[in-house]
Amino acid sequence: MLIKSFTRFVLVIGFMAFISSCNKTNNNVPSINGPVVILTPSQDSGYAAGQVQIDYTASATSGIKRIQIFTQFLSNPKVAVKDSSFSSTKPVIDYNYIYVIPDTAVRGQQSFITFTITDGNGNTTTKTATVTVTGSRPSITATPVTTTANAGDSLSYNVVMKSPDKNIQTLNVAQVIGGASTNLPSVPFSGNSKAESITYKYQVPTTSKSGDKIDLLFTAVNTSGVSNFTSVTITVN
Repeated sequence: MLIKSFTRFVLVIGFMAFISSCNKTNNNVPSINGPVVILTPSQDSGYAAGQVQIDYTASATSGIKRIQIFTQFLSNPKVAVKDSSFSSTKPVIDYNYIYVIPDTAVRGQQSFITFTITDGNGNTTTKTATVTVTGSRPSITATPVTTTANAGDSLSYNVVMKSPDKNIQTLNVAQVIGGASTNLPSVPFSGNSKAESITYKYQVPTTSKSGDKIDLLFTAVNTSGVSNFTSVTITVN
């Protein structure tokens, strides 16, 4: 992290020096008409519903006045997600933006994150980062009939799993009691469907005591080995 911060600092100082030297031309005409903007990374990838962080750094001799950020998934209309102006210009900015890939995205689809930076003289520079989807995480929900039970009770959960990219392969279940995790029998599927819905039955251990908290972790795995999970908590009466 320290190396990354130092590298950014060196880059920013270099940008400032570069701008200054470009503005001192023989005919006094600036050769740069807008801020210097760098995106790190400018190309990235991730799973659907995942997050991608993009660092954006900008500098200008007249200072930075305004930041605009737009997102666009495929050819859908652009969406303005940030538009802010500083009360007074800043010579350098160094921020990050976290983009959440749509959960419906599938492998190969792309999102475009556009940064438009305006300096104190009204000049603008626009840079775009591209995010490519490498795969999709399945979605999973587990709906309990009740969140309280007695020791030895049998509970039912409606578990729904969907995978927009690959098919559902396995449902893994684990119980966590007092910090100790135990894997319960998994539920395999044929791998021929992008959606699966089952009723999962769970029996509260007879050794459970009143006030115990039991966390059930349901994990859906698709045929690419990509997983996602949800959890429910049972309070023992």
